Amino acid sequence: MNIKKITRSLSLLALLSVSDNAFCQNAGSFTITGKLEGEIPSKIYFTYYDDNQQKDYSTVAQNGVFSFKGTINNPCPANIHFTGKGQFITPLRFYIDKGNMTIKGDAEALEAADVQGSKTQDEFMELKKSNSGAVKLQNSLYATVNAIDASPDTLKYYHGIFDSLNKVQQQNRETFVKTHPKSFVSLNALSVLWGFTPDEEILNMYNQLAPNVKNSVNGFIVGKTIKEKLSTSIGKIAPDFTLPDTTGKSISLSQFRGKYVLVDFWASWCQPCRAENPNVVKAYEAFKNKNFNIISISLDEKRGEHAWKNAIGKDQMTWTQVSDLKGFESPTAAAYSIEAIPQNFLIDPSGKIVAKDLRGEELQTTLQQFLDK
Repeated sequence: MNIKKITRSLSLLALLSVSDNAFCQNAGSFTITGKLEGEIPSKIYFTYYDDNQQKDYSTVAQNGVFSFKGTINNPCPANIHFTGKGQFITPLRFYIDKGNMTIKGDAEALEAADVQGSKTQDEFMELKKSNSGAVKLQNSLYATVNAIDASPDTLKYYHGIFDSLNKVQQQNRETFVKTHPKSFVSLNALSVLWGFTPDEEILNMYNQLAPNVKNSVNGFIVGKTIKEKLSTSIGKIAPDFTLPDTTGKSISLSQFRGKYVLVDFWASWCQPCRAENPNVVKAYEAFKNKNFNIISISLDEKRGEHAWKNAIGKDQMTWTQVSDLKGFESPTAAAYSIEAIPQNFLIDPSGKIVAKDLRGEELQTTLQQFLDK
């Protein structure tokens, strides 16, 4: 989860309705000079996201040397990319600050290039380094799972490891935000804490950020999103929705009023979701005769419709399955402020959210508390 997801959940009209004077605007120039060793194409592409506005540039490299100039209001994320030898080269993702910056590295290892001259980039690397061990192990496990036809027990085993590694990364992000209230990197870190950190704690961390960070355009977006997410906190009435099932029949949450319902957001391409599905199957089999049902909402897109339906069968998900096949652009995903999956909400017979983000054994024990009475 990244800043793109946090921004697309908001209407541009909401931003346009706020005067520019409401934000901390202090435009300044930057210059980036780069030198890459090895074979690269002549054209290099540069994209940055200043106050929620994407800006794209390209330039011609001469013997691996290139430069970009521009203006920004606040430190912001950026990337440099190109296509090498007909193959995709992982972009260099970094933060730009006002002033002069340099980039040096190997063209075939662009993502590892060294960036100097940006204090915000140094902070970003500090956070990235704290999570590097967990990310490396997680990527290795993803590759292992993708290479085998894993059994439900194997998936459960790997899911436990994935979940533990996610918690390590989220704890590191929490620590970073609390110790770097003046950093714009903290805004990005906050946007991916949902599902692991209590809603009110996220709001408290946001409130402790420096005024210039909160009052930036991106700070406004993150703050508004946090408040929207609080509308689906425990104790709130779950937003109703109507979505088509796999046959095209319209299914509404309100049809299930009077039952406990687990509203579960997932997608066929989401490996952590697929790893969690055996736990959901187990919960459904244990409680389906105890005034309990599940509605799984897929965030697959139209092009993934076949994969969605195949995954339902492969994972033995015999309960209600719905999707408008709009991915993260789904209005239902926006209503529930979904920025990452898997994510779920347990709703009681009155329509109130009584628990959320239940994974592994916690799903079983929580359902027991409500249904084994």
